[in-house]
Parts: sequence; C-alpha cells; structure tokens
Amino acid sequence: MGNSPSKKLKQPFQKHLKDTNVLEKNSTTSTIAVLKKHNPSMSISNNNTEMNMSSFTALHRTTSLPPSPTSTLPQSIKNDYIFHGRKYQSYNTKYILPNDEIEQDRLVQVHFIYKFLFGGNFSSPVRDLLSLKQLKRNSASSSSNAQQWDLQPLPQPKVLDIACGTGTWILEMATEFPETQFYGIDIAPIYPTTIKPSNTFFSQHDILNGLPFPNEYFDYIHMRHVYTCFSEEDWTTVMNEIKRLLKPGGYIELRELYPLLYQMGPITHDFFKHFICGMKNLHNVDIAWAKKMFTVLQEIGEFADIHRQIRQLYFDLPGTIGNMARNSLRTACESYRPFFEQVNNIPNDEYDKILDAMAQEIIQHHSFFDYYACWGRKTLCATEYHHQDVVESMLHATRRYSVVPSTKSASSSSQSRKRTHSDTMVSPNEKPSVLSIITIDPENHEETKGSVIQWDEDTI
Repeated sequence: MGNSPSKKLKQPFQKHLKDTNVLEKNSTTSTIAVLKKHNPSMSISNNNTEMNMSSFTALHRTTSLPPSPTSTLPQSIKNDYIFHGRKYQSYNTKYILPNDEIEQDRLVQVHFIYKFLFGGNFSSPVRDLLSLKQLKRNSASSSSNAQQWDLQPLPQPKVLDIACGTGTWILEMATEFPETQFYGIDIAPIYPTTIKPSNTFFSQHDILNGLPFPNEYFDYIHMRHVYTCFSEEDWTTVMNEIKRLLKPGGYIELRELYPLLYQMGPITHDFFKHFICGMKNLHNVDIAWAKKMFTVLQEIGEFADIHRQIRQLYFDLPGTIGNMARNSLRTACESYRPFFEQVNNIPNDEYDKILDAMAQEIIQHHSFFDYYACWGRKTLCATEYHHQDVVESMLHATRRYSVVPSTKSASSSSQSRKRTHSDTMVSPNEKPSVLSIITIDPENHEETKGSVIQWDEDTI
C-alpha cells in the first residue's frame, strides 16, 4: 500500500504552495473577521493571526438549542486511527480520505473554489427566505386580531448543511443571515465547537441512519462535495431523508465536483483511469454523482423549479484561484495515495514522480474539472407536482414543434431538438397554466429561454 505521503510538496508545486499559503492566511483572517463581528473586543495580531482566546468568552451559544443530541454515533466507533501517517475516522469505511489538519486545510480551499466558480455561497433563490424579519406590533392597527398577530414573531428560518466538514460555509452564511439558524452535521467532528456565531449548531450524525429532526423542519438544505461518501443505493436514502426534512416551498441545493479531469495528458489519464471502477469495486462509492443530481431531483418527486449550472475550473488559470486549484489537486492526490497505489500498482518511490509529471501536464494540456450545481423547490402540495408531471409529458410530445428559442433564429431549432430531456429545466409559476421553458446547450452550457406554452386548466 505504500508508506506515508511526502510531507514536502515537490516542484513545481513549491511555488504554488507559497502563493496558497498567502491565500490561506488571508482566508484565516477572513474567518477571524467573521468571528470578530460577533465579538468586537477580540484581539487579533495581523502579523501571526494570534487570537486572544480569553476575549472569546462573549461568544455564547444561543439558549435555543437544536432539537437533537450532539451525536447519534456510538462512542465505540467514533475514535480516529492513524494510517500511513495520516489520521482517519473509523466509522465510515466508504469515506477513505483523512480528517487531519492537512485535509481540513484542503477543504477550506475547496470551499473558496466553489464560491469563486458559482459567484457566491448559494445559487438558489433563497436570499429573501433567509432574510425574513420578525413581525413587530403595529400600534396604529384598530383590529385586536391584527394586533394579536403582530405580537407573534415569525419562526426563524432554519438551514441544514449536510456533510458540513470544517463548517466554513455555515460560518459565512450565519454571519450574512443572522436571523437564520444554521445546523451542520458530519460523521467527523472537525467543525467548530466553541468559537462560532450563536445562530450555528454542529453535531455528529450519519444521514444514512436518519437525522434526529422533525419532518419538514428546514427551509433550505445544502449539500456539497460528497462524491466520495455514498454508494448508488445510498443516494436514494439520502435524497428521501432530505425530502422528509425539507418544508414545502423550501429549497434543496446540491453542489458537486465530477472528479475526472478533462483534456488529460497521458500520465494523468493512466493515473485516473481506474478511479471510478476502483472506488465502486473496493469501497462501493459512486463518485459520478455530480452528473446524476439533476435527473435524481426530477425522478424523486415533489420537486419543481429544478435548475442546473455547470462551471469549469482550468488548472492553467493564473493568480490565486489557479494556485489554489493546483495545490488542492496535489493535496487530494496525496490523501488518496493508498488507494491509487493499490489500483494502479504504483511503487511507493514512484508516486511523487508521477504527481510531479501530472503537475506539468495539467498546465500543458489545459486540463479542467467540471463543477455542478443543482437546486429545486419542494412543491407546496400534490396538485402542484401533478401539474409538473403533466407539463413534462406535454414537453415530450411537443418539444419538436413548440420549444423554439425565442432569442435565436428558427434555424437553431434543429439544434434544440437534439438536446436531451435531462438538459431541460421546467420552471412553472404558482399558477400552473403558464410555463417558462429553459434549455441548456450541452456543448457550451448556455441557458436559453424558450417560448411560453399556455393551456386550459380544464383539460388537465
């Protein structure tokens, strides 16, 4: 299986690491700034980012604790173990990556890569939902019933982050939306436990065992970068649990990496050629989840307004994000070292040389990863979902004649006909008699609004 991975990154990654260390320092400062917002008296040194821990005493937990224990995992299986010099969690045998500080630093980099590619921490239209303010008494109201209503505060929006990891996404979101409660769960307790905003709650759970929250409890559920966690069968369990926990009208958002490079050189191709089948055969993990998310949201039922975005991350990008991408890939390959040495039969003394060669190839061949984002809204009632089914059936029957992009010439309609059903996003309004159709060009991922179809509700 090989010895422990090299602790020193080889050329040409040494320069990348220096640049990334600067970025990590800036990221750490940014995270500290988030915490300092909740405690202005916190002392921070700009030279070494040392924090006066005694000044954090004002950061208190909210008295409204989450309706769940801090963990649903037995104590006997929560212990970590050391393998090849790296620390791993012992509970989930499918997840083969370590959970030590090196991996945690990489996950922070991954957070900023997603944020850069999609232009923020979320793509679904949840800003107004999470910015909901409490009702205040209207003293000018003449109705006693109205006054009684005004005295009742609106319930705080609740957000769940599944596989929250280090909790970076929650820390940023909780600061941006202080009126919202944010819950993070993970099988490894590498999230913050004391120094955190008062509207955040973290606990150790395995979603495959079910989560200890009531039905329809969350307004927004977020899950990201879990392609190494679940089997194909597990995804049914995960998505059904998400559907159970999400309120009608709430949003689910999935962001994921498809972990096979495009435009690979020969050495890189040989390195990754057994990745999908090896993870499936050895660990029963379906790492191609990113390409299936959109279809799963369509097929699972009770979801409407389903959308998809695809973004490319090129490894020859200049500047900070390029350095971060290259260093994250190198660190991930180091974390996967036991796996790739086994499936590729790589001698231990050759592994670093292969990674060095790959570092050159991903730049020379303009290699890139595809990142996916999918989101959808849980329908308010069964009738709305029924209309969604009828609409999709009509699209199957009429798309050759009716779905003609309104912003392009009629000659482009033939190209539209070639698009697969999985690349069609149906966005019904609250009144299901009007539809807006959006198609995605599978070659350049360009979204194009189509014509509007109307029908008589009495005929449905």
